[in-house]
Amino acid sequence: MFEAMAADYKGWAAGFARAVAGDTAQPKAVERFRKTLAGMRPGTAIGMARSIFRSDFRSSVSALVANEDSPPLHLLQTSKDLAVPMAVTDYMRRELGEKGSVEVLQIDGHIPQVTSPDVFTKALLSHLG
Repeated sequence: MFEAMAADYKGWAAGFARAVAGDTAQPKAVERFRKTLAGMRPGTAIGMARSIFRSDFRSSVSALVANEDSPPLHLLQTSKDLAVPMAVTDYMRRELGEKGSVEVLQIDGHIPQVTSPDVFTKALLSHLG
């Protein structure tokens, strides 16, 4: 992926935007996300992508759950997410235990706040109380 970003950043941004937005995303939402990606400097975007895709914060989840002062954690996940597979969701559900919850939204894509803002906002607000 990093090589594709370096070779043709604008082309990569267009393809990545379509892929992570999900199959049912409205074209306007995909285009808005593509413009956001394309507006970044390629070197900055590549550095950020390396950091995100090569990071592993599983130990931080365990530490949060163990901390008595941590508030409850509520994770929102879409039912079909190219970037975060359900195996990750299942892992998080097990790790959180009674300290939090995982809600799987019946929409697809990695950016539901952009592609399905009504569904996302309703779910988010239900956890904010």
